[in-house]
Amino acid sequence: MEKSPHRMTAFTESLNPIKLWEYLAAGKPIVSTPVAGFRDYPQWVRLASDSNAFTAAVREALSEDRATQLQRRQQVADHSWQSRVDAIEQVIAGVEKRRVMPITAMTPCPVPP
Repeated sequence: MEKSPHRMTAFTESLNPIKLWEYLAAGKPIVSTPVAGFRDYPQWVRLASDSNAFTAAVREALSEDRATQLQRRQQVADHSWQSRVDAIEQVIAGVEKRRVMPITAMTPCPVPP
């Protein structure tokens, strides 16, 4: 189980925590304060605003079943490095198809006298 008890500050409101993706990919139960990034996935992250709620959320996370952990791992499959590379390659392929003619095949424009 992973815990992320960040204090609520202007800085934590600007987070895009890479750890979140690592925890999700590992299928780990996650408990966090409701900071940026973590609160965007309430279906996979237990959020707690104070120490009592945090303790209760940790207890709940410890009793989580394997099926939920597997679902969490499947949730982030679209965010893997391979998925991102595939998406970039699709964009590049689309740009190449839209070219009227390759740059190397272009004839120079005549320069006016």
